[in-house]
Amino acid sequence: MLLSFEELDYSLLRLAANIVTTVSYCLITALFIWFISRSDHFLHRSVFQLLLLVVILSYLTYLTGIINTYSPLKFLSYFITIFTPILATVSLVKIFNSIPIILHGLPVTAISPPVNPQNTPPKLMSEDTMEVETLNQRLQRQIELERRATQISRMFIKVSPEDVEQKINYSLQCIANCLQVDRVALVLFEDGNFLPHSQFFYGYESENDVTLKQKLAAILNDNMLKYIPDTVGVETVRELENNNELKTLLLPLVYEKQVWGFLMVESENPTKVWQEEDKNFLVLIADIFTKGIDSFRFQEELKRCNLELQRSNQELEQFAYIASHDLQEPLRVVGSFCQIMAEEYGDKFDEEGKQYLDFIIRSARRMKELIKDLLALSRIHTRAREFTPVDCNEVLTEALENLKMAIGEKNAQIKAEKLPTVMADKSQLIQLWQNLISNAIKFNRSPQPIVEITVESLEEEWRFCVADNGIGIAPEFHERIFIIFQRLHSDTEFEGTGVGLAICRKIVTRHGGKIWVESEEGKGAKFYFTLPKKNR
Repeated sequence: MLLSFEELDYSLLRLAANIVTTVSYCLITALFIWFISRSDHFLHRSVFQLLLLVVILSYLTYLTGIINTYSPLKFLSYFITIFTPILATVSLVKIFNSIPIILHGLPVTAISPPVNPQNTPPKLMSEDTMEVETLNQRLQRQIELERRATQISRMFIKVSPEDVEQKINYSLQCIANCLQVDRVALVLFEDGNFLPHSQFFYGYESENDVTLKQKLAAILNDNMLKYIPDTVGVETVRELENNNELKTLLLPLVYEKQVWGFLMVESENPTKVWQEEDKNFLVLIADIFTKGIDSFRFQEELKRCNLELQRSNQELEQFAYIASHDLQEPLRVVGSFCQIMAEEYGDKFDEEGKQYLDFIIRSARRMKELIKDLLALSRIHTRAREFTPVDCNEVLTEALENLKMAIGEKNAQIKAEKLPTVMADKSQLIQLWQNLISNAIKFNRSPQPIVEITVESLEEEWRFCVADNGIGIAPEFHERIFIIFQRLHSDTEFEGTGVGLAICRKIVTRHGGKIWVESEEGKGAKFYFTLPKKNR
């Protein structure tokens, strides 16, 4: 059958297109095969293999379409039709296996079996593998240095004069071992010399080493530490040049823009190369030393202040005791003579003179009560007794017996739960209960004052409560009432000296507890205080 010119042109055009397409597939296939053979990276090879299978699958599909169009050979079409699904299945498996590689960039065990580096010739090991091993080694070393820094830091959480030198010397030895250096020195200047000694050395023959003295003199004379950085970091670590081929690192100890001293490490290895992690480790250690020295200074200052405060309190208590004791005699004389004048010459005074005399007698009586309370306050420590097991029920009974007259006058009702046994000074505990119950009865305008005493068991302490139905206390005065001589009412309203609650707070504090009040004006008051279950 003869073809027309138009049909002939169309057939030739399709033939040329098929030839060009086939050549293109061949070139792309050859290009991917070249990439696979040249690539050393496992991820790249996997991606190129996947693309190569996709190209071959696409070409076989295209070839099947051409054969089915012209149909010269049925068996070849059947072969390609069967082979194409097989190749597609292989490509699909390859795709699933390559998904984690593409997402994470990590080799999969099923695709690439582990290779033993010992059996692989050095020339076949890629540069990427060597870089990974180097980074891994540096990372492991950095982790070890940080672990050692944490260990040293824990030692300096609390330092004392007895162990500070031992901790510093051990730390210098750890620095030498970690950085693989021969000598380590910690030198403190006058501004930072809060320790028993100002210089600590490890690896030197002695503190009188001539080389060491020359180096320290050079550091000080050269003003190497004159510049004070805002923050101490790797950039502040200085590498010193030495004619004797010593490798030296120097780092200042800076606290609040003051150079307290410096930390120095030396290595006799002329090929020693200081790594970044070495300098970071030194920065951590310098910060630990600075904070440790500051903690030591703070603890010593706190100890000194506590001793000074204790001495001052003892002197104040002694003064209060002497003053209150010595004042009683002249006050007793004044009160006695005023009383005699009132009895012997009372009829010779007019009404105004009698009023003045009565005012003197009442003031002397109030002054006597004030001195008595002040003396009781000073005796909390000066006349204190050792703590013994005390039954609070017995203590409460004695306190109520002392208040029997006041309870009867006000017709007060006292309700109390069964109370525990505590470690305490019995006489002071009686005074504590007596003061709290006395206030609950006194500051009460109801026809029958009611006082309820309860206790609650907490984890490590007992919490007592003395509640009343009295006049209450405004919230702004909850702290003020515990201060000595601070009163909220005048003598005409309620008698008192303003010392009772101050005595209560001092007693509770001596026993290791706390005291506070919860109240509103006109709604009664609840005084709470705690006592430990065990003697502290």
